[in-house]
Amino acid sequence: MSEGLKILLTSSATVVVGVTVLVIGQILQRFYLDPIHEHATVIGEIAYTLEYYARQPSAAAADNISPTPFTDEEIKAAANAFRQCASKLYATTNAIRGYHLFHRLGFLPLDTDVCEAQRHLIGLSNFRSGLWRENERDFDAIKRLLGIHI
Repeated sequence: MSEGLKILLTSSATVVVGVTVLVIGQILQRFYLDPIHEHATVIGEIAYTLEYYARQPSAAAADNISPTPFTDEEIKAAANAFRQCASKLYATTNAIRGYHLFHRLGFLPLDTDVCEAQRHLIGLSNFRSGLWRENERDFDAIKRLLGIHI
């Protein structure tokens, strides 16, 4: 085999291997890594939303009354925010192929925990103004189920 042919075959093999690695990397990124990252981002948004709408002094919460009643606009905004969070969580969970595998590897919460958290988010979207004890239970359950530490 001539020296020129060896160089041509070596460079061709290098290009083919390089393109193959690039294609496999893009497939892994688009179908697995991006959805997992988006799922983590949604959990972060949920943490933000929970923290933003969790404002009640403990004395009033002990009496199960609202310390400062929310306005109608605040109740609507909170309801919309919690329902959007539940919807985004549902969408990102279903977009992840091989969810159980990534859960076993420790990258994702258990899918039944995610469904339970969605249920609590929908419950919060039906915002029970003045019933802080029930709302607080939902807040705590969502944090526990999704592994949110705030």
